[in-house]
Amino acid sequence: MLIVLGSLAILIGAIWLVVAAFQESVLWGLAVLIFHGIASFIFLILHPEQAWRPIALEIVGVVLVMMGAAMTHH
Repeated sequence: MLIVLGSLAILIGAIWLVVAAFQESVLWGLAVLIFHGIASFIFLILHPEQAWRPIALEIVGVVLVMMGAAMTHH
């Protein structure tokens, strides 16, 4: 269950971040969409007010997935 919730949080955070990047500009939106990892990090550095919430949601999702995976393997 934690893996599903975490995956959903990652997906929602990623979509939210792409939307926020497109709201900044089309180039930012395309960059975050195509190069999600590095472009998201750079977008966070340059536009923290728009990026921190969706990235935080993605991080929470990753933690939930890891917790769910750890609980599954015991």
